[in-house]
Amino acid sequence: MADKKQAADHALLALGMPRADALSLACGSAPERPRERCPMLELPEVVTIARQMRGELVGKTVASAHRENSPHKFVFYGCDRETFEATPRGGRVTDVSAGGKWVYVTIGGHTLMFGDIGGRALYHETPATLPEKYHALLRFDDGSAFSITVQGWGFLRVEDNATAAGHEQYGDKGLYTLSDDFTAEEWVRRLRDFGAANAKSIKYFMISGPSVPGIGNSYLQDMLYRAGIHPTRPVADINDAEAERLHAAIRETLSTAIDLGGRDEERDLYGRRGGYARVLGSKTRGKPCPECGALIEKIQYLGGAAYFCPLCQT
Repeated sequence: MADKKQAADHALLALGMPRADALSLACGSAPERPRERCPMLELPEVVTIARQMRGELVGKTVASAHRENSPHKFVFYGCDRETFEATPRGGRVTDVSAGGKWVYVTIGGHTLMFGDIGGRALYHETPATLPEKYHALLRFDDGSAFSITVQGWGFLRVEDNATAAGHEQYGDKGLYTLSDDFTAEEWVRRLRDFGAANAKSIKYFMISGPSVPGIGNSYLQDMLYRAGIHPTRPVADINDAEAERLHAAIRETLSTAIDLGGRDEERDLYGRRGGYARVLGSKTRGKPCPECGALIEKIQYLGGAAYFCPLCQT
C-alpha cells in the first residue's frame, strides 16, 4: 500500500488531482510499473534542456500540436487531446523555464508543462529527424519541431499561464537549491525543524518530502556520499556540521552536473549525452570507494536503490 500511496502522491502533485482520484489512477488504470527501469530527468537535465529550448524555440510560432501517436499507459496528461492539441496552435513561444523536475514552455497565454519524466525531449531542425513514436509533438512555422518521447513514465499538460504559475512544482515547493535563499543557515534550520517533528530518513526528506525540488534518486547518491551521510540516517540524528557538509555537497553536485549538461546516462535537447559521471550508482556497485577503498554497497530503500560506502557514510 505504501508504494501505491507514493504513486498517488506523484499523480496528485503533477496533475492536481484530488487524492482519491490520484490513488485510483495509481492503483487502477496504472496497476503495474514499467518493466524497464528508465532514469528520470532531474534538475541538472531539466535546466540544461530548458536553456537549450529557450535558445531554439523562443520567437517561433506553433503551426500544430499533437498528442501521442503511440499510446503509453504511464504517460499522464492533465488535459484532454483537444485541449492539448488546439490550445498551443498559432501561439508564439515567448519563454521556457525550469522548476524542480519540470519544464514550462510559455506559448501565448498558455503553458505547455512536462516533468517527472523519463525519456527524451528533442529539437528537430527538419522533419527528417522526427521520432517514429512520440507522446507530444510541436511543429513550428519554420519547419522545425520539438518532440517528447516518454520511456518509463511522465506527466504532460497544457494550462493557462495563471494556472501554470500556481502549479505545485512551479511555485514555492520546498527550498529551491539554485536560489539565493538556499543558504547553509536556512538548510540547517529546515533539517532541524524536520527532524524535531518526525523520525524519517534523510533520503525521504530530500526526494519524497516537500523539501528539495528537482533532486531525485540519482544525484542524491553523490550528495550523501560527499557529505558522508548514510541514506537511511534519520534526519533527527544529523548534527549542524553534517547538515552544512550536505549543503555544500548539494551545491557542488548540482553546479558540476549543470556545467556538464547533466548525467552521462541522459541526453540533452540535441540527443547528446551529458558529461556528469555519477560517483555512486549501478556501475560502481562492488567497486572500491574512491576515498577509502571499501566496496560500494547497494540496498533497496524507499522504493529504489541506495548506494553507499559502508565506511565513509554513517
